[in-house]
Amino acid sequence: MKNIFAHGHSLFMAALSVIFFSVGALQLSAQSVKVDGRFGKVSDAEVMMETYPLDTSAVAVVLCENGSIRMSVRSDGALVSTLSYNVRYKILKEDGVRYADFEIPYYWLPELKETVSGINVVSYNNVGGKTVESKMPRNLIFQEIVSDNLRLCKFTAPDVRVGTVIDVQYRVSSDMYWIIDDFYLQKDIPVNEVEYSVMLPDMFQFSKHVRGYVPVGFSESLGSGRFMFMGTSLPFTEITHRYSATDVPAMKKEPYMYNTSQYMSAVSYDLSSFQMPGYLAKTFSTRWQDVDDDLLESSVGKCVRAACPLKDEVNAAKASSASEEDLIMNICSLVKGKVSWNGDVRLYPDLPGNVLHSASSSNAGINAVIASALNYAGFLVEPVVLKRRSSGLLLEYRPETSAFDTFILRVVTPSGKIHYLDGMSYNGYLDILPVDFLVANARILRKDGMSEWTDITGLCRNSRTYVVNADASEGLVQGKMQIRFTGEDSYAFKTEYKGYDSRDEYISAFESENSVSIDGFDMTGTGGMSSYCSVMFDFEQKGTVAGDMMYVNPFIVRFHSASSFSAPERKYPVDFPYRTTISYVYRLKVPEGYVLEQLPESMAMTLDAIGSSVRLVCSGQGAGYVSLRYDFILGRMRGDAADYEYIREYWGYLSRIYDNVIVFRKIQ
Repeated sequence: MKNIFAHGHSLFMAALSVIFFSVGALQLSAQSVKVDGRFGKVSDAEVMMETYPLDTSAVAVVLCENGSIRMSVRSDGALVSTLSYNVRYKILKEDGVRYADFEIPYYWLPELKETVSGINVVSYNNVGGKTVESKMPRNLIFQEIVSDNLRLCKFTAPDVRVGTVIDVQYRVSSDMYWIIDDFYLQKDIPVNEVEYSVMLPDMFQFSKHVRGYVPVGFSESLGSGRFMFMGTSLPFTEITHRYSATDVPAMKKEPYMYNTSQYMSAVSYDLSSFQMPGYLAKTFSTRWQDVDDDLLESSVGKCVRAACPLKDEVNAAKASSASEEDLIMNICSLVKGKVSWNGDVRLYPDLPGNVLHSASSSNAGINAVIASALNYAGFLVEPVVLKRRSSGLLLEYRPETSAFDTFILRVVTPSGKIHYLDGMSYNGYLDILPVDFLVANARILRKDGMSEWTDITGLCRNSRTYVVNADASEGLVQGKMQIRFTGEDSYAFKTEYKGYDSRDEYISAFESENSVSIDGFDMTGTGGMSSYCSVMFDFEQKGTVAGDMMYVNPFIVRFHSASSFSAPERKYPVDFPYRTTISYVYRLKVPEGYVLEQLPESMAMTLDAIGSSVRLVCSGQGAGYVSLRYDFILGRMRGDAADYEYIREYWGYLSRIYDNVIVFRKIQ
């Protein structure tokens, strides 16, 4: 993805002629599967191949991938960059058929354009012991308009099934030659071999960065060329950087990992300036203020300035609302009653009137209508742009519009209170956002260079509180459980509950997971937008009787599992959904005819690496009751990979707490 900035072109009249000589060598072993990486050079062995030897579980493998970026001159004299790309997939299992679908994003601006051309797609299949080719017809290439400036070129390889080899090539030419997309050497499936080249005249000033955990070969070559500029032939040196890797393992998603691409091995280039000898330099570097100004002039900024299409309804809401917060939520409910979420999360919305007319929109479109209505109601509304956690980390040192993929609203009430909200979800509330939106670097858009970064990971208090009162008899525990969810925990529970087809289906799943029987199930706060919700039910649980002893597990539910971190090692950080606290209070009447024999030992433990602590306190209260209180705190949302061993051990210890039992002895 690229910035959207209207920089002017430098005009050049030249043909580029470059001769390379090597000044470095790639130090990598040969790939496991020998291939000829040129387009169309697919061997019978590749077609007959049934598994990838280095990863027999792989649903598909990239046999070869080649990408190169080069500057050239168009016939009208404009300098352009061109990505030449070809990739070859081998489909190994049914789940790998999805790699037959391709989407190429590109920008289309009035003064600056990108074009996708030279698309060739061929599928190779083994039919009766012979390799049969199927070429994709041109009429199966489609263009989708995503927004005013963004489009998708979409196509699907023909006749794809298990065993197919797909060979694809295309070019992307860009007037925005100063912007070079990141190139990923690693993917979510294995890569047999990959090579990437970047060819830049030495007139460019640039910085490069290689990230990830996969060893990458590198070499640098130099060549010569000339620009014809204002009637003068100007020589230059072309610098070529080549990167390559072989036998690249798949980046597989691990527990508590929101995005895999941010950890994949990749190459990035940032061009800062272009200096033609004897002429003024052209600067390409972008400031965040430039990004802010661009977004404020786009539909993101226009939505808060747009006329409200619901004035009568907003006036009625103002008259009936008891507080500022009530009015905000009443307006949100009003808009959501008229516009349903279509499942898309976008950055650029349509204007509020158009969104209302369509009656279905992305979260950005719904936010646009809410913003115009709140603005009309007397609130100060500001768009807050962000990059979702599932989209990877935002890099503050790389100012670009494509750093963001959606926006939420910051609302300042007339009394000065500040709230954040998003119109996508019906499970949230003020300051309760989708977990995917909880990022430390969101940007509040304001005019005149007043935009600022803000952390939206801790807008509300998140908690789960369980209170259990129970009686025990011979081998049976009966009681009542009350659960109260607040903040993000409320959002999570409501989202989980609504994922079931019915109330009975949820109850059945809860009974099966926790080995209890439920009756009298009752909920509050789940029907609409609220900051909390609660659940209450009666339960029956089997105890264990062995001779004169009865054993009761006080934990009706378990909050941690050692299986979350079963891998002995981990290279990547651990991303928790949000900071939270869990309180579990259990009170049990001593069964008639029994005396208390043993309680779980009280304990306390901390893990500073994730700001976490756990405490278990057990006591015999007298008067025929025993009690247990369990408190867990998670104070950080990320744990470093270097601390994984401690996190793993800690999680294992937590999971064993739930095996504790209360022991009663029968009176003789």
